Amino acid sequence: MANNIISIIKIGSNMLNLKITQKLNNKIEVLEEIEHPVGIGKDTFSKGKISFEKINKICEIVNKFIDIAKDYNINKDKIIIVATSAIRESSNKEFLLDQLRIKSGVTLDIIDDSEEKLHNYKNIYRTIEKFPKLKKETSLIAYISSGSLGVALYQNEKIIFTQNILIGSLKLNEILSELKPNSEKYHIMINDYLHNFIITLKKFLPTKDINNFIITGRNMKFIAKECKATINDNTYIISRKEFINFYDIVKENSSYELIKTYNIREDKSQILLPSIGIYKILLDLTSANHIIFPPLEFIDSIIYDELYESEKNILVKKIYNSTIETSRKIGEKYLYNEEHASFVENLSLKIFDKLKDIHFFSEKDRIFLQVASILHDVGKFINIKNHYEHSYNIIKNTDIIGLSISDMNIIANIVYYHSQDFPNINKGNLKNLEIYDKIVIAKLLAILRISDSLDKSHKQNFKNFKLDYKNSELNITVKTNENTSIDEWNFNKRKEFTMEVFGIKINLRKKKLFKLD
Repeated sequence: MANNIISIIKIGSNMLNLKITQKLNNKIEVLEEIEHPVGIGKDTFSKGKISFEKINKICEIVNKFIDIAKDYNINKDKIIIVATSAIRESSNKEFLLDQLRIKSGVTLDIIDDSEEKLHNYKNIYRTIEKFPKLKKETSLIAYISSGSLGVALYQNEKIIFTQNILIGSLKLNEILSELKPNSEKYHIMINDYLHNFIITLKKFLPTKDINNFIITGRNMKFIAKECKATINDNTYIISRKEFINFYDIVKENSSYELIKTYNIREDKSQILLPSIGIYKILLDLTSANHIIFPPLEFIDSIIYDELYESEKNILVKKIYNSTIETSRKIGEKYLYNEEHASFVENLSLKIFDKLKDIHFFSEKDRIFLQVASILHDVGKFINIKNHYEHSYNIIKNTDIIGLSISDMNIIANIVYYHSQDFPNINKGNLKNLEIYDKIVIAKLLAILRISDSLDKSHKQNFKNFKLDYKNSELNITVKTNENTSIDEWNFNKRKEFTMEVFGIKINLRKKKLFKLD
């Protein structure tokens, strides 16, 4: 980044975008914004891969974008290049990565679905900050891209629930394309296709009092214009009535008729009904009188993160609060033992905080440990036998805001090994992980095992923990008047692994819990 100037190239499903921005007088100014249509998603979502011709076309456009960035004295190694679902889901994406390295000399970052949604939720948080009233109310949040849909519930100044499905506007259009010519009621087919997802979603949403509906997505700017939206602090406000009226018009028109009426490209006309249809279904789950649309994309969030480091750190803390809240909701869903999970969580964090400076733990490592502590026993909902396997599978297949697929894999492995022998780090689930991730898993697992062992009875017999670390020795002092034989036996059995991983001694010291008569 030169002189607070940042350049981003996004390879999307329908087009490639170049955005060059500058931070000036504490505001972001767009210096250049260019888009070039390329129907990548049509290839990926219908054929599973990108054609040779389109790979060449992508490289050609990227090179043109790089030349434009050079005019702003931005070297190619400083240009951020990202791709989303159309590349992520193509079976030959490695060929594109290789061609970009050879022909353009750049490295493409393929953003996973969770990271893409996270950036869009950051945009939503920034919007909520502009409107204090939204902080105190319950909002349904939705983001639709060409290949996926993300839904979240915001309540008490936190996101408490998220759900992602790999169905976006273009992908849905491609899936139903064979049926579309045979049906004049395409909108009904869309509703029917998404019905099962909506039934599941309803189980996790309040039955009333969802006051607001906040959405993001590329097609929304066009929809907002046609719905005569008002603008407040760069945010579109669309009335429910105007939106439904426009939906009723769109659903009765063919793609060809939409092109003629609204003077839009064919690719936009084809995904207009899937987009507005999905939003209409979600709007019906709320009592919102208006739709709130901040015209920001996930690349705007990347720009903010790059140019506003301090604001980014504040926002990350808010996101992580939502991460923990969402984890607790997942625990409740699987009927976890809240008292045991809380005991393990609190002690794990105390141990972590004592060791973090010595072992160079990051704040994100602390989040990994906290989520693992909360969810380590959720597999018991399915079966107590081999519950760690069920916990692992639940976590691997769960969406938690603020955590990527890679993050969830780390947490799932911590949980998987919490009640069985840890393998050679080059075997089992760990064999294909990066060495840094293997070490993080081992260290956080070692902490979780100690905390879990001290509540083997699930009676929370130990109270008032005091931790002292000195001369490579961790002393855990507890107070209790209970019989703790089973907990102490389990602690002595489990501590060997922790001592091996950290290279320290661990001692448990008991004191009587003084009680007033």
